[in-house]
Amino acid sequence: MKKKLIFLFVICMMFIPHIDAKEYDNEKLIIDNNIVIDNDINSSSLIMGNNVEVDSKIGGSGIIVGNDISLNSTADYLVALGTNITYSGKTTDALMVANKIVLNESSNISRDITMFASTVEVSG
Repeated sequence: MKKKLIFLFVICMMFIPHIDAKEYDNEKLIIDNNIVIDNDINSSSLIMGNNVEVDSKIGGSGIIVGNDISLNSTADYLVALGTNITYSGKTTDALMVANKIVLNESSNISRDITMFASTVEVSG
């Protein structure tokens, strides 16, 4: 049974074309390899990339997915998924899943934070 599933998976993967996504003009979805955002985003956004740095305001919920994530931003709600997350922004509620999470002195989470990580560093 496992061999049949693996065979079907390999066959399906042969028909999926190569996808190369770049930053969209629409600020609700930003996908690229290295992302640096320093302009305010006026809506909820999904940001995905290898290295993601956000130094601006997200006017809603921010979902950030990446390998190395550095957040110095303000958002209503935040979901961050990555290998290394460094957070020094302000949000109401946050969910962070990473290997290593660093919360700097200037980070401000006014209600709830849920973290799943191997290592968590909290300063301040």
